[in-house]
Amino acid sequence: MKSISCRILLTCLVVASLYAQPLLITVELDDQAALRLWQSFDIPTYDFVKDVAIAEIDDGQLPNLLAHDFKPRIIDETPWDKQYAVVDISDDETIVPGDRIWSKENIGLHEIDSEQLHELYVHQTRFRSLRRVPFSNRFWQQMVTKHILLQSLRWNPFIQSLV
Repeated sequence: MKSISCRILLTCLVVASLYAQPLLITVELDDQAALRLWQSFDIPTYDFVKDVAIAEIDDGQLPNLLAHDFKPRIIDETPWDKQYAVVDISDDETIVPGDRIWSKENIGLHEIDSEQLHELYVHQTRFRSLRRVPFSNRFWQQMVTKHILLQSLRWNPFIQSLV
């Protein structure tokens, strides 16, 4: 009886994972606590622009993010079927081809095809392609490390005499 219920549970988990839909999202990470919490989830993050992480999750992970007070914004429900370009839109947004799916201040994320990518080169637009490889742990370690400014260190004659 126990083996039958285990098999049923395992089958349900496999079927649920097969139907998980990937989503491309953006999440505001504006302080160290949010960065550390985000890092602990080990979610594949492809870019970090203006305190915003661009990441891919399964739709089943969405309630977990909401429960931890993140405010994910779904920017593409079928990720990676086209190319993405992170574009500087401060000059003239009318010459930027493709569909803008996200923007903050003077940076936009555009969904483009190969012909539109060629247009970006022709117009000499400042852009870069969205990474297809998630950030490594080393990136997150640098992001969550608190740097001490040398100005905040005070000169101590006792310590200096030991040195």
